[in-house]
Amino acid sequence: MVEFRILGPLEANDGTRVIALDAPKQRALLSLLLLHANEVVSSERMIDELWGEKPPATANKVVQTYVSHLRRLLGPALIATRPPGYMLCIEEDTLDVASFRRLTFQARTLAVDGEPEHAAALYRQALALWRGPPLPDVAFESFARNEVERLGEERLDALTARIDCELALGRHEQLVVELETLAGQYPLRERFRAQLMLALYRSGRQADALAAYQDARRVLAEELGLEPSRELQDMERAILTHDPALEPPPRDSGHPVAENATVGARSHLRRARPALVVIPLLLLGVALGVILVFGQGKPGSVQLAPDSVGFIDAESSRVTKSYPVGREPRSLVVAANAVWVANHRDGTVTRIDPETGPPDTIPVGGHPTGLTSLDGTIWVWTLESLLVPIDSRFTTPGTSISLARWVRPGRKGGITSGGGFLWLTSPRARVLRVDPDSPRTPDLITPDNGAEGAITYRNGEAWVGGFTEVFPIADGSDTAGGGISVGWVHDLTFGMGSLWVIGGAPSAGIAVALRRVDVAGGLLETTIPAVGDPVAVAAAAGSIWVADRSGRAVLRVDPAENHVVATIPLGRPPVAIAGDADGVWVSVD
Repeated sequence: MVEFRILGPLEANDGTRVIALDAPKQRALLSLLLLHANEVVSSERMIDELWGEKPPATANKVVQTYVSHLRRLLGPALIATRPPGYMLCIEEDTLDVASFRRLTFQARTLAVDGEPEHAAALYRQALALWRGPPLPDVAFESFARNEVERLGEERLDALTARIDCELALGRHEQLVVELETLAGQYPLRERFRAQLMLALYRSGRQADALAAYQDARRVLAEELGLEPSRELQDMERAILTHDPALEPPPRDSGHPVAENATVGARSHLRRARPALVVIPLLLLGVALGVILVFGQGKPGSVQLAPDSVGFIDAESSRVTKSYPVGREPRSLVVAANAVWVANHRDGTVTRIDPETGPPDTIPVGGHPTGLTSLDGTIWVWTLESLLVPIDSRFTTPGTSISLARWVRPGRKGGITSGGGFLWLTSPRARVLRVDPDSPRTPDLITPDNGAEGAITYRNGEAWVGGFTEVFPIADGSDTAGGGISVGWVHDLTFGMGSLWVIGGAPSAGIAVALRRVDVAGGLLETTIPAVGDPVAVAAAAGSIWVADRSGRAVLRVDPAENHVVATIPLGRPPVAIAGDADGVWVSVD
């Protein structure tokens, strides 16, 4: 069996020797096939990628010769003739990048499940597969450039996640030197800077942590003319105030688990103490843990407990109902006479029927990040790039559909429905239009302004939040329409004849706010300043409702006057919001 390595110089090994691949174009052809393993690559594309605009007259024959030579070297069964070209047929575990992605996926799952030690071990296994920059021979060829860049990002994401796990285990002192090196190698990557600040602070080096922030601020200003991100600013503020959330967890033994740790072994090594599983940089809140009556709000207004969903009655502008749900309720949809809640950390969906009693819990086989409803089916979108249908009549999940071929697992995109399609965003560049009758072959759309995550639908068009604009994609089109500049989009919805967008670009001096957009005229109507940190928006009962995370409240906006007319306290930071005929539902973490 031949094993292939592309996380470094191209290499093929049959178990006894490294197979010699000397001809440059032969190596380029094999690299192209490996980047599209188990997919048909047309002869026309091979010719175009190998020779560009001026191929030799004998290019077809030369490709056939290269394929013949590769078959002799690798084995005749590995490269199959499949009109209009060829397909490299390999098992997943014979390609290092497939093993890398499998290990990082398992590690991510372990981290979410509260096992940072085993997650760190698997991340180390995955990162050990790297032997240098991927495919250096062809890294600047058109067929490899984007994939090589993507692989580099995946490596840095895995490295960042491994360090998060190590920080969660209290190994901050051991990480300082590594993080100082990484901050120097990647001066514009703010996550490494934030991790370094945390590690220094926990090591008793507050002054050095603040100096690291000032260095990051200087570099960002000189290189990009930008201020540090909110994450870095929050970290500096927390350090200055000695926020208790920055305190390290109890020290572990300092001995990492064996490098061959597997998902199956994890149950044997659970810690008695609670594991810190969320990213340490996000632990700047204070848990409340009980349901209280909020004395400063409306009389009888309910203050929500962690991991719960509440209903805000539009008539009284207060929380009148609350329900416990699973951990990290990230998305809501109101459909089929119920409220459906995506519980990210638990890997479940909760169905709440306000008329019939206790909620139902439905496992979905992944970590859900988004929900939508189409023709009586609830569609769940997961971190693992799975689409999971739930029959709303019987609350039973159907067979999951993997879209990992088009959407990299681990990236949180958006989902909506309309025109008979499901619409998905794959940050930072792509929109997928999925026909539920043939979901494994979506239409792939790459807008010029990218696709950051937020998406909604109305009147034959999906509206997408890009890098700096919102723009439409019509049902039957493969290109985006004209955009409207609103800054980076957090969330968007239609209501009262307008598109309402939470967006902005603080680094460019554009405050995050609620913006009203006239899509027919293609212009921004007005900006409605919102206090705190607006993260989600919904339209219901003649009002616009904004979830304010830092204010731990929902703001009610009168669209006739374009200003906030009520603030409904929640007691917990809101995550998602969805409209109902009589008010809005909001989830908190």
